Amino acid sequence: MASGYPLPRDLAEPLGGQPGRPIPEAASEKLEQIKDLYLTAEAIGEDALDKHFEQVSQRQQELIKEFFERSRPANGAAP
Repeated sequence: MASGYPLPRDLAEPLGGQPGRPIPEAASEKLEQIKDLYLTAEAIGEDALDKHFEQVSQRQQELIKEFFERSRPANGAAP
């Protein structure tokens, strides 16, 4: 990004290179929206991002929360 923050690595890649459990489709959609948000933030430039930082930050938090909610196993048990 123009602000000097690097774009996140592929968010679907498991940490440490370890295979993880499959990501549910609903969570994958949120992951794509998070990626799109980062790309949009990069594209609008530092000045525009500074002006709308609260809005972008709030949207990022919402998407991450929704991603984790949708990543839970169907039975609600912890992985």
